[in-house]
Amino acid sequence: GLSLTTIYYLRISATNSAGALWSPQTMAFTPRLIPIPPVRIGNLIGWWKFDEGAGTAAADSSSEGMNGTVVGDPQWVNGKFGKGLDFDGNDRVAVAAYSQVNGLLENSVSFWLNHESDGNHYVLSRDGFSRIETRAINRMRVRWSLDGGWRSQHYLPNNSIPLNTWTHVLHSRNAGETKIYVNGALQFTGNNTQTTIDTNTQTLNLGWRSGTG
Repeated sequence: GLSLTTIYYLRISATNSAGALWSPQTMAFTPRLIPIPPVRIGNLIGWWKFDEGAGTAAADSSSEGMNGTVVGDPQWVNGKFGKGLDFDGNDRVAVAAYSQVNGLLENSVSFWLNHESDGNHYVLSRDGFSRIETRAINRMRVRWSLDGGWRSQHYLPNNSIPLNTWTHVLHSRNAGETKIYVNGALQFTGNNTQTTIDTNTQTLNLGWRSGTG
C-alpha cells in the first residue's frame, strides 16, 4: 500500500482522434487519512459501549442517561474496540424502564457481535416482542412490537452472520421501508407498512431475553 508521508507522482497521457498528444500532465500527491465523522450524541437514544472492563455498570454514552446494570456473570473480554461483554445466555445487561423508542416510526439500531455457535441468541429484546436475534443457519431476525404484538418481522439470508468473527449489523426502519446492512453491505430490503413502536416502560435487555439465551 501507499505510505502516508510519501510524495507520489502520477502521469496521465492521452491522444485525441487525430493522434495528437493531449494533456501530458504529471501530478504529485501525498496520501492522507480521511477522518471518521464524530457520532452526533444528540441524535442517539442509547449507546452502550461495554468498555468499562470490570464491574456491574454499563454506561449509556448518549445524552439519555439510560445506564444499564450487568446481571449474572458475563465475562469482560476484549471487544472489537476496547472492551466488551461475553454473554452465555444466562446473563445480560438490563436497562430499566426504557421508553426512548416509544412511538417511533423511524429508527435505526447498529451493533458489533461475534457469536461462537449457530442457533438462537438474543442481541436485544424489550416487552417480549421487540427483539433482534441470531437464528439457525447463521442468519438474523428483527422483530418490533407494533399495535400490541409483533407486526414487523424481517430475516437476513442464511449464513449472513459468520461465526467467530466480529460483524457489524445495521437495521434501519422508516415509514415505508426496512433495510439491514452487514459490514456495510445491504443484505435485506423490505416493505414496512406498520405503525409506530408500542408504548411501554419495560426493561431493555441486551444479550438476553426472559426464558431464553
